[in-house]
Amino acid sequence: MISPSKNKYYLVRHTECISNVKKISSYNWEKEDILTKTGIKQAEKLSNKLKNYKIDLIFCSPFTRTKQTPVIINKELKIDSKKIFFDKKLVDNNFGISDGKHYDEYHKFFSSEESYFETPVPYRENYADVKKRVSIFLKEVESKYKNKKILIVSHGFPLRMLELVAMDLNIKECIGHLRDSHFVQREEIRPLKFKK
Repeated sequence: MISPSKNKYYLVRHTECISNVKKISSYNWEKEDILTKTGIKQAEKLSNKLKNYKIDLIFCSPFTRTKQTPVIINKELKIDSKKIFFDKKLVDNNFGISDGKHYDEYHKFFSSEESYFETPVPYRENYADVKKRVSIFLKEVESKYKNKKILIVSHGFPLRMLELVAMDLNIKECIGHLRDSHFVQREEIRPLKFKK
């Protein structure tokens, strides 16, 4: 359990990229998966919104689409590059044999919300795997920093799992918290809420 937090965290999802438009899963394909013109404009809007947040540190997924987002954001924030960190524990979930294919190809493996946490699919992570690695990330950051305002730039699934970790929910309790409407939206800045 990570509560109460020593820092303030703000979650930002990378802005629109090619795979979002094409509706394809993107893990190994990520180098070609860059922001669209709309995505660049969305990141610029985020930059404006974040001006008054007084962010101290940025942690970011090292995927191309996520790295592009804070670069644009930081034109306004002007955070020292030594305070921007790229962490593999924040990457999108590995879609395995569904990588590079339409979202439907990925979702067809699962019969229920529970199965997203449990069903083994060749060479892919399930949601429990993603939850575990973002939990490790959060514990590491909490142990190293205190009283910081931290921006986390990642992907829909890892950000949602971070929220479930902060709420201290076990796998069974996570069911019902995974609808699209629960996920951080593009251009949204969402404070990470911890269980009290």
